[in-house]
Amino acid sequence: MSSQSNTFTSTTCSLNDLPVELLTTILFKLADENLHDLLILSCTCRLWRSIIVNNFFLEKRFNFFKKKYLIGHWTFEDANQLGHDSSGYTKDQFSLIGNPVQSNCFLGSCLRLDGNSVIAVPVNEFSRYQTDYFSVSCWFLVERWNPPNNTMPFQTVAGAWEHPNQHWLHLGFSEASQLIQNQVIISADHVQFDCNSTTTVKLNTWYHVVTQVSRKKQEIFVNGDLQREVDMTLKAMGTITWTPGEIASNAEWSKQEIQRPETLCIGAKCLRPIAHNFWLGQVADLCIWTRWLEPIEIKATYQSKTKSDNLNMGQFIVDRMKKLH
Repeated sequence: MSSQSNTFTSTTCSLNDLPVELLTTILFKLADENLHDLLILSCTCRLWRSIIVNNFFLEKRFNFFKKKYLIGHWTFEDANQLGHDSSGYTKDQFSLIGNPVQSNCFLGSCLRLDGNSVIAVPVNEFSRYQTDYFSVSCWFLVERWNPPNNTMPFQTVAGAWEHPNQHWLHLGFSEASQLIQNQVIISADHVQFDCNSTTTVKLNTWYHVVTQVSRKKQEIFVNGDLQREVDMTLKAMGTITWTPGEIASNAEWSKQEIQRPETLCIGAKCLRPIAHNFWLGQVADLCIWTRWLEPIEIKATYQSKTKSDNLNMGQFIVDRMKKLH
């Protein structure tokens, strides 16, 4: 009886052996999680680079990113519905206080506030606003110092700072230092963390500002550049601003949370106990995200000088990557 030996050939399969359509789908999923790492990955393989550093791929990724993570977008394009949220998430539940009006700027339409007006958006019933991981971006211009109705030396472009325990966002600038700033408060102990930029505000000048907040850290970007990071991992690094007469939390500091918002105020600090810290100037293209933006996305928004809806993010990144190689 004869025996026959079979010879098996060992083959190695790599990602590059996958059909390009499948590989593109895999890389697209990775892009949602971490665009920065994906761009670094594109430098390791010509095939991957041809897929990733591609206007269509990157633009599709940014549009998907906006749809998934944008929970508030105010472009102020409808003079009859100035509080219209084009993201659709807040369902246009807003009220106008005072006399906010539509104006025009280099971006197109914008909001003009007279130092005694605000657009109020109730967000306490929207679950995605009840988070300690978010970013806020906008363009703003200051027309005058010291609005006569302000009780404190601070102008607020976007605030959610209701007393006693809904201190979530306070973005604007100090009249004293004239530095752009964001504030958050952690815990019922009211431990406040300020994140100051290094940019001094000048009148009648447009600024693009992004503040990014997580439980552990704040960042603030002005005109495309990161200007300050604030570590919030240690209680001692914050300031106990006031005591509401409540029993302090006994939980470990790492387990105490950023307070959650009740009302988002465009053009003021809060509504309760009274509306104050009004904005006297203009605001454009206000966006709120439940993810942080990548530095290259922030740079693209500033340098492109256009609203988020019109931004060609893909082409900006492609051009940027070409300059690096």
